[in-house]
Amino acid sequence: MFAAVLEEPGRIQMKEFRDPECPPGGLLIQVTHAGFCASDLKMWRVGHKDLRPPRVLGHEFSGFVIESRTDLWPMEPGERVAVWPGIPCCDCPACLRRQSHLCSNIQIMGFHRDGGFGELVVVPESTLSVGGVRRLPERLSNEVATLGEPLACCLNAQSKIGVGQGDRVLIFGAGVLGRLHERLARTRGASVVVMVDTDSRRTDTLGNALVADPNSDDWMEKVRNRIGGSADVVIPACSDPAALGWGFSLLDRGGRIAFFSGLGSKGSFPGPEHDQIHYQEWLLAGVYGCSPMHFHEALTLLAEGNVDVSDLVTHSVSLQEVELGFQLMAEKKSLKVILAHQRSHNGNHNVGIIPG
Repeated sequence: MFAAVLEEPGRIQMKEFRDPECPPGGLLIQVTHAGFCASDLKMWRVGHKDLRPPRVLGHEFSGFVIESRTDLWPMEPGERVAVWPGIPCCDCPACLRRQSHLCSNIQIMGFHRDGGFGELVVVPESTLSVGGVRRLPERLSNEVATLGEPLACCLNAQSKIGVGQGDRVLIFGAGVLGRLHERLARTRGASVVVMVDTDSRRTDTLGNALVADPNSDDWMEKVRNRIGGSADVVIPACSDPAALGWGFSLLDRGGRIAFFSGLGSKGSFPGPEHDQIHYQEWLLAGVYGCSPMHFHEALTLLAEGNVDVSDLVTHSVSLQEVELGFQLMAEKKSLKVILAHQRSHNGNHNVGIIPG
């Protein structure tokens, strides 16, 4: 098998490996599509706390089964699947609460284990045991299925803060995750959804988006006018600490805010005082990743067309063009970049750049 290996931040090499063996109780997956995520971009640029290079990245992927050694979920070779990338221990308190994504010993394909930027991926028994593999219905393509994991992360956040009927929702960040949040919020019954981004390139094609000027407060008044005074829900789908500060200033009494994105080294939490949270009755929720349950629900939403992602995949690259994918992301010339493996089920998978 061939794989794009991150040897160290900034350096990816194409390598050929012996095909991995299907593990007892697990599956061997032929990857057809893998999504580029912001965390992959971070690993390519500067590394990641959970990354130990060399590593094959790619935690958002789909493909088909080429070998099965499991009795948990009998599968035939050729069945199309999408894979939740977690490898939980299945024994810790979080796992016993069916919150496998919070497992204290979790490993993640594309972080701790090799992922979808290689042609083959091993799925162990523990991932299968928590329902981490989903058969794809005929109406859901492998390419679209790669968006199941990021949508599931959005679903985790919105479920936790109870986004629902009549909510006024404010989203910071108009990238892929921000747009998934916007569409999911509408599906869940939000009455008004406004997106804010500091980069006009992210907002110029969106009728419901506004540009935030960090040097001016005028834009905040426009947001208030658009959203009806203040927001019931704020979701910062970006890693800019300023978005949290702005979010709190625009949050209504009794409002909810999801800490959806990590801040990394960009700054500390610019949060309100304890008494402000107390008297305003704000709900602050930390959110990280997604569970297999969220993953299944997200794929169902995609399969039934309840969340439209048809315009989000702007570029497709081959395995040999992985660095191009990162460059497109770094230069903000793309929304969702997909790696489309040339060796697929029928052996005739063509790839190229989709005009964005």
